[in-house]
Amino acid sequence: MVKLNSKYPIGIQICDQDIYAVQLKKTQKRLAVLALMRREIKPTAEESPGENASVIAALRAISESGRFSGKRAVFLVPYQNTVSFPVHFQADSREAIEAAILREAQKNISYPVDEAIIDYPSLHSVRSTAKSTTYSATIIAIRKDIVLDYLALIKQAGFMPEAIDFSVNALIRLHQYLQGPIDNLISLCNIGTTKSILSVVDRDRVLARRHISWGIQTIYQKVLSNMEFIDSQDKVKFLLKNCGLVHDVRDPLLAAGQSSDEEVSSDRERIVYQIIAPYIDELLYEFHHLTGYVRSEHPDARLDHIDIYGEGGWIRDLDQYLEKRLDISTRLLNPLAEMPLIDDAILPDRTEGYPFAMALGLAMRKVPWL
Repeated sequence: MVKLNSKYPIGIQICDQDIYAVQLKKTQKRLAVLALMRREIKPTAEESPGENASVIAALRAISESGRFSGKRAVFLVPYQNTVSFPVHFQADSREAIEAAILREAQKNISYPVDEAIIDYPSLHSVRSTAKSTTYSATIIAIRKDIVLDYLALIKQAGFMPEAIDFSVNALIRLHQYLQGPIDNLISLCNIGTTKSILSVVDRDRVLARRHISWGIQTIYQKVLSNMEFIDSQDKVKFLLKNCGLVHDVRDPLLAAGQSSDEEVSSDRERIVYQIIAPYIDELLYEFHHLTGYVRSEHPDARLDHIDIYGEGGWIRDLDQYLEKRLDISTRLLNPLAEMPLIDDAILPDRTEGYPFAMALGLAMRKVPWL
């Protein structure tokens, strides 16, 4: 009999501007980071829209970097090509469930179901009778030809794709490893450079999933265009880490007796706040939209807290700003803050770990290797 060993592949997230890659290694106590890498995607002037030469070049640079063990990888399905929708149906057996999933999927996608790749990360029984059970599920679908083209691109860059995954699956996998089982209804989110995902999940259900065109890149641009002496993205990041939204949460009584240096700092905090708060309020609107949908579909549901991964962690006091307005406990989580590294040189500054969240969740998906 051939014995299969479960090993950890390279988790790779391809974003609009960057590619993030992470590989893990199992140690005696827990998982540790074996390697990680960020590579910027640099389109050339000759590259027309829709071409993938710059993506392949960035992937190949990761593949040939020598940092990773092997070429087997798990990739994230491009979210813009997926559709997600809730369904309710009755079934009396496993076969009937799968048939019902296909039937409900066909009602909600614009192409034949046999041309789709379908996943249902959440399946929950609502009520049962002697004859059948009523189920609630969240279905995610993507065209099969899009996935095949995506896999061809990945192979062209030198990787061996072992699996593809959906963003909400990777986020749940990461969170359960770092924070333990999900016992209550929570919102899991990942803030990206140009796009973000918001979801509401509990132990065995995905109640809502929402991809939005909101990311930290617009905040960088707004600060760069409104602050005269800030001329690089690194300087903007420094301001976000140190000022962020602190002006909104600062105790006015403490501000009354400030020194002149403290007043300058306070003025800077106020200016940064005034620049970024209107855009943060767009994210706040998306959270209101998400929680409103969950309340309408599940009247008895009560959201326990919000956990935010990704680049939102660089915005000081973003958690307090949202918590104050949503009246829901909120946390900013850095997935690499406490995770062991095989070598500390892999990530000298742990605060740079925020954007690797999704790639880390992908890297935690074990695959059987001969």
